[in-house]
Amino acid sequence: MVGPVGRDAERRSVATFLAAAASGPAILAIAGEPGIGKSTMCRYAVELAEAAGSTVLVCRPTEAESMMSFAGLTDLMSGIADDALAALPAPQHHALAVASLREEPSDATLDERAVGTGLATLLSQLATRGPVVVVVDDAQWLDAASLDVLQFAFRRTTDQRVGLLVSRRVGPDVGIGLATAMAEPAWRQEMTLGGLTMASLFHIVRDQANLMLARPALVRVVDLSGGNPFLAIELARRGGSNLSSLVVDRLSPLSDRAREALLAVACSPRPTPALIERLGLHGHLDDAETAGIVEVVEGRVRFTHPLLASASIDAAAAPAVRAMHARLAAMASDAETVARHLALATSGPDDAVAAALDIAAERAAKRGASIAAVELARLAMLRTEDPDGLASWTRRVRVAELLYTAGDTAEAAGLLDRLAEACPSGSVRGRGWLTLLQVAYQTSSLAEARACGRAALSDAADDDSLRTTALLSLAVVSEDIEERIRLTGEA
Repeated sequence: MVGPVGRDAERRSVATFLAAAASGPAILAIAGEPGIGKSTMCRYAVELAEAAGSTVLVCRPTEAESMMSFAGLTDLMSGIADDALAALPAPQHHALAVASLREEPSDATLDERAVGTGLATLLSQLATRGPVVVVVDDAQWLDAASLDVLQFAFRRTTDQRVGLLVSRRVGPDVGIGLATAMAEPAWRQEMTLGGLTMASLFHIVRDQANLMLARPALVRVVDLSGGNPFLAIELARRGGSNLSSLVVDRLSPLSDRAREALLAVACSPRPTPALIERLGLHGHLDDAETAGIVEVVEGRVRFTHPLLASASIDAAAAPAVRAMHARLAAMASDAETVARHLALATSGPDDAVAAALDIAAERAAKRGASIAAVELARLAMLRTEDPDGLASWTRRVRVAELLYTAGDTAEAAGLLDRLAEACPSGSVRGRGWLTLLQVAYQTSSLAEARACGRAALSDAADDDSLRTTALLSLAVVSEDIEERIRLTGEA
């Protein structure tokens, strides 16, 4: 296996990483600017690992997928057979199956820790059969729910034969969380990819662009690209010196309908040939595939480079992007996908969009994606047409409840700082008081918690379930034994 051109030292690092992962926890973190060759190194590592007989789990998140809860985890799990998942303890099996869309969520909200524990157990069980290599390419676009679960699982990887390969864009905070997930790996290396030599770029341009550059042209390409292979290829094809304009210019020879098909791919978190065909654009996508802009891999349409996805959106007018999201929303079946497309299809408050976001937030919460649930519920609150009405306060209280559950007590309390004077009386305000009771119980005083409990009880007059919860909560924060007995009896 020859491997990436001009990356001899990096190829050796990949081989050493895989050898280390065959005996214990190992991590290889690759950083680099867009187009420098991170994905090429990841593909090389996957080929080597598969050739060695390792179990390889791969996730290549895109910018569009970064919005979707557990999109990265679902990709990783696609390589796991049902019998391996079935071998997990039942609660972990169910949590992981729901998070990865293999099973429907139940009425009970999943604990995100159960998903992380399920993944940790799964990796451990797979590692008893042989080395396991997890590859996350372009980690800066990994969705928050998947990131949390992967970090949870890898923090518990202590002596298993598990390797983690992470590629990310350069920057102090770009995708760094996963690159440091393993607490004490037996082997670890971080490397930043630099520019390639003139000789290497000559071979890459010749092989990938079918161009034989004379030395003066090659020198210019090397100088302008800084050794970046993707930029060098584009410079050799089209000239110019600005990466953004070069990538946009790459799309210019295509027809309007072909660029429309590319916009659909860029806006969709899970683009497939069937989806593009339903949009009436399948034949036009063929032109983009012929031009080397997209490819179909394992039933999904992917851009050959992430920069081309960004360029497809940048090249379209804002109304056209919103219209595409509206079309994609009409074709989607998953509640979260529908809601996110609708949110991106509108530019202001819209109660119908807010209602769709409500449904998506509840589904995300039931799947154990607490961060995604908070984000979706917050979007619903912001999209509500009357910011001071009961619907807005219902959503505000829901965001506060989700924030509290996720452990952010300060922000939960901040959202409810005008609860007494601005929220209409009744069960919604009562729920808000109960959230503030929990916050006060953890961070303030029992006296403040009891005051919130009494306010909740007052607002719960017409809601038996809320009244019972308020009485039991008051019993918990009461310092008087007799009062606790009385309140519990009333509940």
